[in-house]
Amino acid sequence: MQLKTQNLVVGLKQYTKEWKNQYAEDLHKKAKHELYRLTDHITELNDKLSKTVVKDIDSLGVVMEKLEEIRSFQAVIDISFNPVNEMYALLDNNLPGGIHDKD
Repeated sequence: MQLKTQNLVVGLKQYTKEWKNQYAEDLHKKAKHELYRLTDHITELNDKLSKTVVKDIDSLGVVMEKLEEIRSFQAVIDISFNPVNEMYALLDNNLPGGIHDKD
């Protein structure tokens, strides 16, 4: 008895390719969203820090408070960028060219 599985093999390959492309697209969206969230927060902290210090003690206290916030958030930033880098590394290593844009 001989089974003709050519159509099944072709269908499974096509389904796998579609699944891989959809997974890559979803992973890219997730990484992009996380990256934008982190950069927005960094920009917000930078804007707060770049305000000029008036020559009174209260404005200096505000700047020192923001510096402390940045120092405490630095570890979170470093930890948060690692998954984003891993997502893009996964996309770069496992997908053929032309699937996603490097930007």
